[in-house]
Amino acid sequence: MKDKEKIPKPIYRYLRDNHKCIGCGRCCYCSPIFLLGKDIKVMAFKLNMSVKDFKKEYTEVYPGNGNLSHFKKEKPCVFLDENNKCKIYDARPDVCRDYPLMKGERIPRECEVLNILTDELIDKNGNPLAEKLLKYTKGGKGY
Repeated sequence: MKDKEKIPKPIYRYLRDNHKCIGCGRCCYCSPIFLLGKDIKVMAFKLNMSVKDFKKEYTEVYPGNGNLSHFKKEKPCVFLDENNKCKIYDARPDVCRDYPLMKGERIPRECEVLNILTDELIDKNGNPLAEKLLKYTKGGKGY
């Protein structure tokens, strides 16, 4: 599947229901990690910091979009510890919560588990294997 394609709904549902994170931390090496204003507020609160101080220490405005920020140090994420665990897991940004399915926008290559699941769904010609996806469609339809 191409990165810019929307994931077909049956495939998205299958991946969502069958993905089991193994905690490898590869997703924490993706960049940029986009942050919304609400993400920054939640993380700042978690760290007992003011929003202003959090922004100054950890973020910068994403070029071309003043409403979007990203972490200054991105690879790996500044909040990834030495055991591949997130130090602020319960306050992590929305983009991290949505990973790896990114609201159906793309299948990230960084996620090994998702790649294995995806490979199991596609035949050698790149066509979805309908028998695996049947229960994720409406009466066998829905591609």
